Amino acid sequence: MAEGAGFEPARGCPQHAFQACAINRSAIPPAARTIAGGFYFCNKAMAPNGQAQCESGTDMRRLGYVIGFVLLIVAAATAVAQILYFVSGDPYRPVSIGSMWYAVDGNSLVGFQGLIEKNLGGMVWAPIQFLLTVPAWISLAVPGIVLVLLCRTRERGFGRF
Repeated sequence: MAEGAGFEPARGCPQHAFQACAINRSAIPPAARTIAGGFYFCNKAMAPNGQAQCESGTDMRRLGYVIGFVLLIVAAATAVAQILYFVSGDPYRPVSIGSMWYAVDGNSLVGFQGLIEKNLGGMVWAPIQFLLTVPAWISLAVPGIVLVLLCRTRERGFGRF
């Protein structure tokens, strides 16, 4: 410590801790832009004019397409299993999401029912129970088709609709 300087720094108007930052600018980098509350995800490649090329949610669209495609594959597998079970001569017993859940861990299904009925009421459990008893290939294929159709890549022109 310098003689006579005390605890205060010798400079009368100190610099702030973030000297390199621009206080009057936004913290959002120019590559990520928001329009109507939704983010546009940008590619790293730059256009010839030096601006980042932004596409509307390409990463999320690909993820939704992959999830939809996986749901369709699982729906097809459960439909094939259902057909093979029917062909084997046993009485028809539809395979549902609820029956698969019960086969994996029946106590968690009962606990889930109790949780829904206790916190949300018995009226909420009836539609959930209906969805759990629908054949599995239907309850997997419908959201799979919706995701694949909504998240497919859209080409310009008459190539794809």
